[in-house]
Amino acid sequence: NEPHECRMWGMIADSLPHDVVLSQLISAPSSLKKLGASNRDGWGLVYYNASAPVIRRGFPPASTDPNFDLAANEIADSNGWVAMGHARIRSQGGIPSWGDPHPFVRYKGGQWWAFAHNGNVNKNILKSLIGSAYLAANPPTYGTSWDDPNIVDSDLYSLWVLKCIEANGWNVTLGVAQAITDLTSAGDNGAANFLLTNGETMWGFRRGNTLYYYSQTSSPRYTTIASQPPNSSQTGWVQIVDYNFI
Repeated sequence: NEPHECRMWGMIADSLPHDVVLSQLISAPSSLKKLGASNRDGWGLVYYNASAPVIRRGFPPASTDPNFDLAANEIADSNGWVAMGHARIRSQGGIPSWGDPHPFVRYKGGQWWAFAHNGNVNKNILKSLIGSAYLAANPPTYGTSWDDPNIVDSDLYSLWVLKCIEANGWNVTLGVAQAITDLTSAGDNGAANFLLTNGETMWGFRRGNTLYYYSQTSSPRYTTIASQPPNSSQTGWVQIVDYNFI
């Protein structure tokens, strides 16, 4: 396995392919379940088969938690079209008793957004960029307040990205460009990989850690994006270049 903080996985399709989902989440050599052995601080899975996403989380590592397998099978059977998963090794913030806080889910602009991060971003820089008024209007997903030392950097990062998207008329590409440009200008150069979805489209950004995607145009049609290919023997995976957005 390559050096990393956390592992991410996402898939989008007309209908999530049952066997591919179970392979990439459970049985493949570098499935999210097996990567849980080195990402011990819980797991989170989100899928969309209606307007609001369904969220499943666990505190034990995905590699040992039977509930992870149940959630993966639920996604495979869901007839959903978007799914996202995360296996966590903590860099900043506490370990909630209810599991991995990724993917972070927020309702903004009439849409349900899910965001997962792989890396380490400066919380003080993010707070300064977001501003006290916006922070006060958008409380943390985990932690009693934004002053809580247990808040997760990724929670702030997701809010910053969404604030920039909102400021750009909900144009995700323009919003992400602003978010990364301003974050870099403010002096943060930490690993900032993320996956983002609104339940209709999935976006991925790479800065600092590996990120790959794979698109299958024959049946079953789907696209996967992941920190590393679940099965390295499967050809066609493309490594995303640093600072690239897909």
